Amino acid sequence: TDVSDWSYFIVDGLTYTRTDKTYPNDFYGIQDGWFLFDIHRGVVWYYVICDLVEYDDVRIDARVENLGGNDSTATLVCRYTEGVGFYEFNMFNDGQYQILFSDLYGTTNIIADGGSNFIKTGQAINEYTAICQGNTLTLYVNGNLVKQAKDDSSILSTCKIWIGEAWSDYAAKVRF
Repeated sequence: TDVSDWSYFIVDGLTYTRTDKTYPNDFYGIQDGWFLFDIHRGVVWYYVICDLVEYDDVRIDARVENLGGNDSTATLVCRYTEGVGFYEFNMFNDGQYQILFSDLYGTTNIIADGGSNFIKTGQAINEYTAICQGNTLTLYVNGNLVKQAKDDSSILSTCKIWIGEAWSDYAAKVRF
């Protein structure tokens, strides 16, 4: 359960701001070979950042299992630049997705969104790929191209990546 090379912060989903609150019943970390988020309250978003390496262009592959039966989301993030922002790929367990830019202060710009029949809904395992190459953002779900979009409005250079975030309007249990 070593997560010493990872840092995290929590966002209050009602105010869209970082919070210093701690939630002792929640868990994030390595368990049985998976990175597990076990969140016992809703409207709280965990962002977990790999601090080991910074990248230019990046491809992130994740196998994600939704262990809850409720509204939950798995997220892959690239181009996290401290004090500037990041790109976020959200895949909802109801078949929806969105690609957005966030400035870390509650302002987001949705670059693309929609629904995909490639996302397995409910309690299921999905394989997600997020590619950030130059200003092109590409999302694959279960090996299928879902969306490719360009963003010329923000300039993010070398950055850190997140394997994921888990959030929900209710309690959630998701593992990467």
